[in-house]
Amino acid sequence: MNNSISKAKKISANSIYNCIVVILILVAVAIRGGATFEWLFPQEKPTYSLNDIQKIHSNASTLEVNADKTISIFDKNNILLAKGLFSGDFNTKFQGYAGITPLLIYINNDNTITDVQLLKNDESPDYIEHVIKKGLLNSWYRQTLDNLDILKL
Repeated sequence: MNNSISKAKKISANSIYNCIVVILILVAVAIRGGATFEWLFPQEKPTYSLNDIQKIHSNASTLEVNADKTISIFDKNNILLAKGLFSGDFNTKFQGYAGITPLLIYINNDNTITDVQLLKNDESPDYIEHVIKKGLLNSWYRQTLDNLDILKL
């Protein structure tokens, strides 16, 4: 009887060892093939800066985040240039193939979209070019936030 228990333990230990070896081989092949296992690492929280906003509003000097999560953009004389929305501040996440794709959405006083800016993201340049050529960002111009379901305010 001890012999059969010993044999079962040996088979079990061999099975576990074989499974571990197979898994390690699969991981090695995946890494050699270019796998990065990014899903194992937490994603950075998207952010924006005054430099990002100055790409659209070159004379922007200061920013102010308001209670309603809008961003007021001022020039050096403290004159309001525009308002914006940062997608990372709302219950929406614009998800691309390579993760969250943050946007700055500029609006006027009537809550009409005047510009959409794609921020730093992990998408491939070819994919971004495709999205821009298809007119996804331009399709939001001149639409009011009330008519869009892109943001849950």
